[in-house]
Amino acid sequence: MEFPSSLSREPFDRQYFEASGRWLSNPELQKLIMAPEPEPQGRLLWFQSLQARDDYWIWGIGLNGHPIGCFGIKHVDVARSTGEYWGYIGEPHLWGKRIGPWMLSEAATVAHSHGLDSLYLRVWVENLRAIRLYRLVGFLDSTLDGDVLTMAAPVALLLR
Repeated sequence: MEFPSSLSREPFDRQYFEASGRWLSNPELQKLIMAPEPEPQGRLLWFQSLQARDDYWIWGIGLNGHPIGCFGIKHVDVARSTGEYWGYIGEPHLWGKRIGPWMLSEAATVAHSHGLDSLYLRVWVENLRAIRLYRLVGFLDSTLDGDVLTMAAPVALLLR
């Protein structure tokens, strides 16, 4: 699949941390990704903990050198060869612009390089655009818990 060459996977540094605080204050985005209202002190402690964690991988998404979103794999379990994918585009004018497939491809590439065999994700059942994307790239419905759908896919399938 072709992706814009102007997209880049970036380290999740202070610039992305600050941008994510702005993005996560958008009520529409909060609802779509099931995120709570950002709490500044808790977010800062979380950010400061990232370097010491091996169960949480996170990157920023750059477009022409500007932060536009972030994605990652959390709950990384090397023993079980799995992790939970998550991601969002923080800039609403870029929603639906085919950046999601690129994010998933990047996450699958990293997962594969670290020996993970599968990824799963949790998505709000009313986030139809995201669900359509996940099914398109190979995720299958796994469980439904209230209004949260869990989906899973083999990493090898996501690499094609």
